[in-house]
Amino acid sequence: MQLSLLLAKQIISMALIVLLGCLLVKKGFFDEKATSVIAKLNLSIIAPCAIFHSFQMEFSMEKLTGLGAAFLAAILIHILFIAAEFILRKPCNLSPVESVSVINTNGLNLILPLIMATLDSEMIFYCSAFVVVQTIILWTYGLKLISGEPKIHLKSLLNPNIVAILLGFLFFLCHITFPEILDTSIKNIGDMVGPLSMLVIGMLMGPLDLKKAFGNIRVYLTAFIRLILFPILSVLLIRYSGLLKIHPMAEQIYMVTMLAAASCSAASIPQMAQVYGKDAESANYSSMLNVVILAFSIVTLPFIIYIYQMIL
Repeated sequence: MQLSLLLAKQIISMALIVLLGCLLVKKGFFDEKATSVIAKLNLSIIAPCAIFHSFQMEFSMEKLTGLGAAFLAAILIHILFIAAEFILRKPCNLSPVESVSVINTNGLNLILPLIMATLDSEMIFYCSAFVVVQTIILWTYGLKLISGEPKIHLKSLLNPNIVAILLGFLFFLCHITFPEILDTSIKNIGDMVGPLSMLVIGMLMGPLDLKKAFGNIRVYLTAFIRLILFPILSVLLIRYSGLLKIHPMAEQIYMVTMLAAASCSAASIPQMAQVYGKDAESANYSSMLNVVILAFSIVTLPFIIYIYQMIL
C-alpha cells in the first residue's frame, strides 16, 4: 500500500510536468519542430545514458540470473498479451492501432522515471529485459498489424536504447566500470530522463483536440483492456505460473516487470501509425488513444501495483 501511494504521488507530480509541456505548445512557446528535437535528444542520448548507467554495477551471478528471470517474465507476458488480443480482436472489433496499443506499453519513457523516483535506480537493470522484448514485438508483430504487410525493420530494433542495453550488458559481463568523473557525467545526463520524458509527452499532446479525444467512446474500451484487463492477467500469470520460485529476488524484480506491463501504450505507436499506417486518420486516432490511456494510467498504475502486492 505504501508503494502504491508513493507511486500515485510521483505520477501526479509527473502529470504536472506533462501539463506544463502541453501548455507550452498550446500557448505557442514551442512548435512541432522544437518538440521533435527535444524528443530526439531524450530518446537518443538521455534515456540511453540512464539505461547504460544501471549496468555499471559489480557483477554477480545473482544479478545475472535475476536478469534472466526478468527476460522470462517479459516474454511470457508478451505472449499472454498477443494471445489475449487475438481472442478479443473480433468480439471487441479492435482496429490494428487499438490492437498494437493494448499489446505494447510505454516501458521506457514513463516507467524509467518512476523506477528512479520510487525504487532503487539499479532496478532499471531488470526493466531493460522488458524494453528489449517490447521493442522486438513492436517492430515485428506490431508493425505487421499497422502496415498490413509482413515487414521487419531490423534497423529499428537497434535503436539507441537497445544499443545502450547491449553495451551495458557487455560491460557488466566483462566487469568494466568507468572512472568516477565519467560515471558521474553519464549518471547526471541519465537523471534528466524523468522530467524531460514527461515534458515531451505533454508537448506531443499540445496540438491535439483533447475534448475530441476524451469524447470518443471507443478509446475507453481500449484503455480498459490496456490498463486494467491485461495488467490483472499479468499479475495472475506471475502469481500462479511458478515464476516467483525461480529467483530469491523474484518479487522485487517482477515489481519492475509489472510497472512496465501496467503502463500506458507505447509513445512511439502514433509515429509508427503516421509512417506505416494505411491512412492519416489512424495516426490521429492513435494519438488520441495515447493521451486518454496516459491520463487514466495516473489512477490505474498504483491500483495494479496494490493488487500485485496484495495477491503476492
